[in-house]
Amino acid sequence: MPLETKTIDEVLNYCKRDLPQEHDWYIHEFDFIKDQALQESLAREFYTARYIYKLMEALFLEDFELHAHLKFQIIQYASIYEAVINYLLLNNFKEDENVKKISTHISLREIAALSGLTKITYEGNKIFTCLKKETKTPWTSIPFHDKVDASVDIGFVNEIYADEIKSFYTLRNSIHIEAAAKKNIEYEIEQSKLAYRRLRPFIDNIKAFLNAENT
Repeated sequence: MPLETKTIDEVLNYCKRDLPQEHDWYIHEFDFIKDQALQESLAREFYTARYIYKLMEALFLEDFELHAHLKFQIIQYASIYEAVINYLLLNNFKEDENVKKISTHISLREIAALSGLTKITYEGNKIFTCLKKETKTPWTSIPFHDKVDASVDIGFVNEIYADEIKSFYTLRNSIHIEAAAKKNIEYEIEQSKLAYRRLRPFIDNIKAFLNAENT
């Protein structure tokens, strides 16, 4: 059975007490995102990350119950950083040399440049003739760390926060069931708080950079 209405109201009021409730406030945070669906999604994910933190605080959770709330927050914040960086690189800066550099790689394709009877060896190993060419890398195959570095080189991500943003992403991708052991809880608490605190300067720096670009 659910809790009594009075208890539910107390918990909900606590969770909402210190959070901006106006939807437009969260939309405004991401007003540099011109894709409305993505903007709405980012606003929603930001609010839910904060809401879950307040719920965790209200319930005074410990150990494994705490891990579930921390896991959600880390996933939310890391996904926000990732989505914003991907959007800006692909939309605002797709022609920038730093984006072009991470979007291609050198590939080798074997070609029959010699007659079928000709063989080349080196130290006993057969050598194949290949064509070397620059190939476009699928965006999803580009490491996120490289995207962060490109963002720093372009200028819309502050270098002093780059390693932390990378660590949030790495932690998000390494949160498996076995990682829920108590020894990881303190680290996850600090990382979830840091991910929230870094979002403010992350957004402010982007807005300042884009405004300067347009003046």
